Amino acid sequence: MNDQQRFVTLAEAESMVEAAVAKVRLGLARAPRPFKVFGLGATSKYAKRVCEKLGVPITPHTEKTFDDGEVYLKSGPEHNDAEVGNVRGHNVFVIQSLYSDEEESVNDKLVKLCFMCGSLKDASAHEVTPIIPHLGYARQDRKTESRAPICTKYVARMLESVGIDRVLMFDAHNLSAEQNAFSVPIDNLEAKRLFASWCAKTLCKSPKIRVLTPDSGGLNRCTRFRNALVEELRALGAEETADEIEVVIFDKVRVKGQVYGGRIIGDVDGADVVAYDDMISTGGTMKKACRAALDGNTRLHAICATHGLFVGNANEVFDGLDTKIVVTDTVDPFRLTESNRKKLEVISTTEMVASAIMRIHSGTGSISELLR
Repeated sequence: MNDQQRFVTLAEAESMVEAAVAKVRLGLARAPRPFKVFGLGATSKYAKRVCEKLGVPITPHTEKTFDDGEVYLKSGPEHNDAEVGNVRGHNVFVIQSLYSDEEESVNDKLVKLCFMCGSLKDASAHEVTPIIPHLGYARQDRKTESRAPICTKYVARMLESVGIDRVLMFDAHNLSAEQNAFSVPIDNLEAKRLFASWCAKTLCKSPKIRVLTPDSGGLNRCTRFRNALVEELRALGAEETADEIEVVIFDKVRVKGQVYGGRIIGDVDGADVVAYDDMISTGGTMKKACRAALDGNTRLHAICATHGLFVGNANEVFDGLDTKIVVTDTVDPFRLTESNRKKLEVISTTEMVASAIMRIHSGTGSISELLR
C-alpha cells in the first residue's frame, strides 16, 4: 500500500482535529463582534449624538426608580426579552457623565452606572466599557489632610467590582491618579486640539498670545494645549505668532479651600490671553487669575475649560467678566443664566468619542492618534 492510501495513525488524527479546531477558533476570534451603545439618564442625549456619528441607533434600556428610591436598570424594554436587548457576546459601551443636575446627584449617576454595567456583564456581554465624559470625584485624588478620603481609588474599585473591562474618560483631572487607581485599561481623551482649533481661527492675526494656567498643577495640561495651538496657527500660516506663544502661571496658594495670591508669572503685557483649565467649578480661581492677567495690561481673549460645572456663585463670577467662555459638551451648562449663556461657546466631543468607540470595538487603530 502506497503512502497516498495508508491510514492515518491515532496521533495524526488527533493532531489534525486539534489543528482544525484551532483554525475555527481563530476565525471566530477574528470575526467582527456586534456592539451596542447605551446612554443613561441625562447623558442619553449626548449618547444619541455619539450614535449618530457612529451611524447606529442607540440601544434602548429600562431605567426606573421604585417608590422607596431603589433603582432598576437593564438592557432592552421592560418585561421584553426580544433581540433588541440581547447583549450576549457583544461589546457594549455605557455612556454616563458623572455630575449633579436638576434630576440626579453625582452619587445617583455613579450607582446607576455600576448597576447597568454589572447587569450587562451578568447578561453575558463580551466586554463592558463605561464611557465617562466627566468623571466625578476626580479631584479627591490624594490625602490632603489626616483621614481625608482618596475617592479616585474608591470609584475605580466600585466600577471594577461589577466586571468592567476598560474605561474611556475625557480630560481626567489627574490622569496619573486614575491610571494608578484602575487595574483595567483606561483611555483618556483630551479636548486640547478642539480648543486649539477654535482659538487659532480667532487669534491667527494676534501679534502676541499667552496661555494662562490658573494653577501650577495645570502647567503640563496648558503646555500640551499650547503645542496644539502652535500647530493649528502654523497650519493657518501664522508662523511668527505661533513661535512666540508662551505659558504663564497664576501664582496662588490654597489654604483650607481659600485661594490667596495674585500675580502672574510670565510676560503678559499687551498679549491676547487664553485662560485654560480642565474644569470650571465655582469659577473663583479662574476669576482671580483672569483679573491678575487684566491688571497686567492684557486682552482676555477666552476662558477655555473642558468641563463647565458652573456651581455655587459661578454666575456672579462670570457676570463680572466680559469675555468668551468656551467649554465642551461633556457637562450640560444648565446652571448658567441667560446673560452668561450669551458668552458661551460649546464645542462637541461626540465625534472624538465615536472614533474612540470604533477603535476599541474593532481592536484596530490607535487612541493616541486622536490626541495629536
